[in-house]
Amino acid sequence: MLFKRNNKFICQNFEDVCQTEEFLELTHSELDEIVSNDCLNVLTEETVFYALEAWIKYDVQERQKYLAQLLHCVRLPLLSVKFLTRLYEANHLIRDDHTCKHLLNEALKYHFMPEHRLSHQTMLLTRPRCAPKVLCAVGGKAGLFACLESMERYDPSKNSWETVASMADKRINFGVGVMLGFIFVVGGHNGVSHLSSIERYDPHQNQWTVCRPMKEPRTGGTWQG
Repeated sequence: MLFKRNNKFICQNFEDVCQTEEFLELTHSELDEIVSNDCLNVLTEETVFYALEAWIKYDVQERQKYLAQLLHCVRLPLLSVKFLTRLYEANHLIRDDHTCKHLLNEALKYHFMPEHRLSHQTMLLTRPRCAPKVLCAVGGKAGLFACLESMERYDPSKNSWETVASMADKRINFGVGVMLGFIFVVGGHNGVSHLSSIERYDPHQNQWTVCRPMKEPRTGGTWQG
């Protein structure tokens, strides 16, 4: 099952995983563990709410009883006033549940009553998810002729660069993209010849893996992940 295979993978790729059939088949306890994770990789808490809503609606008669429990895992104060108000007024799942309405009221207090923000519970619910957001500089040229196989990673939270694992091949003019949490580099030129090789970087293992090459060498290719 999805959850048993890799909870960490689900959290890192939540925005893609939550759209799959397997996600909708998770148990409520598995879902609770995922959406309460501090390192859930989402751009906004709206994504978390919509994922919970889709899971509830997949079997609404059986699952509606879990709504309030799961809504506790959403960092509601991080949602906009407009979004919260729309939920309160128009979402029948929320409107028909006293506990859910109370949770939304508490979230609205965060926006309209600044003194409420000092409570311990509110501070817990307003912590941003901590999935790391970093910038990677891969390959390229140093000076007129030297091609690079190195990679550096910039962490905005530390305002610092660090050197991480290098690619197997030096590359310029290559395609690069992110898919399923991995960085892929495709083709390019090593200063001598055009490349058909592909490499994949795992940020958790800090390791590059050589993938099956393309049928044709190419430079300047585009990537759509």
